[in-house]
Formats: sequence, C-alpha cells, structure tokens
Amino acid sequence: MKLTVRSNALLRPRLESPTFRPRLSIRGQLTHLRNTVPPGARKSLRLEPCTRLFEIMDESLIECIHATCSPTACSLSVAKVMEAHRAIDSVVSPSDLSPVQVADIAITSLWLHAEIWRACVTHSFLSASVQTPDTPELRIQYPVEVLGKVAYLLKTLPFASIHGNGRGMGHKLLAVVAAANTVLDLPEPPEEFDGVRSIEEGKVLARQVSAVGQSLVKEQYIRWEAPN
Repeated sequence: MKLTVRSNALLRPRLESPTFRPRLSIRGQLTHLRNTVPPGARKSLRLEPCTRLFEIMDESLIECIHATCSPTACSLSVAKVMEAHRAIDSVVSPSDLSPVQVADIAITSLWLHAEIWRACVTHSFLSASVQTPDTPELRIQYPVEVLGKVAYLLKTLPFASIHGNGRGMGHKLLAVVAAANTVLDLPEPPEEFDGVRSIEEGKVLARQVSAVGQSLVKEQYIRWEAPN
C-alpha cells in the first residue's frame, strides 16, 4: 500500500549510519545539525483521511528528507518545498471523522511540515533572516514553532484521541521534538519564535512533548476503530 510505504519510509531509522551528523551550510552559515530519525512503527487500519497527506510526500521528497537524493539529479527547489507545505495546509478533516482520526491528521500534518524542514536543512534552503510572511517554513526556527503547535494540540485534544493512535503517534511526536532540539541546541540559536516565547519555553515544551511520545512508543497495539 502506497500510504504504508511512504509512512514507514519517513519513520524508518537510518540504521546504516545512526550517528550521522551532517556538516551543513545554511545560506553561508556553517553549523552542525542532528539528523536523527525515530524508529518506525506500523500504521493501523482506517487511515484513509491521511492518504492525501502521504500522496504529497512523494518518493523524491522522502529521499531529500533523508539526504539520500543524488546531488547531480536532485530537482528539489524552494518552489517545490513551498508547494508541499501549502498542499499539506490544504488538507482538512472531514466532519464525520472520529476524535482519534482528527488528532491523527492534525499532528501528522505538523510532523510532515517538520520533516520537509529537514529537507530544507540538507539542501541549504534555510535562512535566519527570511522576512516574508509567505515563507515562514524557510526560517531556521520553524520546527520550534511547529513544536509549540503540537504542544498546544496535546493540551487541547482529548487524551484518548492522542493515545488511540498508539506507537505511530509517539514516533511522530519524537521526530518533531528532535527537529526542534536541533535548533534549540545550536550554539547561537534564534531568539524569536512565533508562538513560543523563548528558548527556555521551547525546551520545556520539548520535554513535555517528548514525555508523551516516549509513553506512546511503548504501546504494544495498533489502532483499530469499529465501523460506524
């Protein structure tokens, strides 16, 4: 199934080089950013509402996220990145979804935004000084802002709707935390974030979201929902 293949491809760990830390140039600024991916998890039944999200994440984009694309054949561009971000934003939850599915789509969307940001890191598309409101995803601090939105959802959505997504949800939460910590742990991290008041608050949110993610990855079941 295409959905399962793409989901697992995004969540699968890089076992061949688990300690890989790329030396990356962000528009002239040289730094080290972590490239860790949490271990994969099996997706469960009845995920049709998420199909559109994973259709957006085509194989070439997944290769760019994992930095396994060919340097000579890669066609990723800022325009393609922004097209993917906007396509994710256009996916809405139908009114007849269960709370578990609503939580799945909301957090999966944010997770995929953070994953695309990783592709921007490996392709040097990011800047600390992008001012245009149309491209907030091209700012270095973007995953910290995604983390803030995820933390808000964890506080506002029913606990059962988060917990009902099981291990897969846990791995997505940990992936968002990993991306945010990449920024928060920089020697000179950005000081301003949309929706997160400070670096210190970002680190607190990272610990909170990580705690939820760690509890979920220990679950030994897959999601199942009885037909309506």
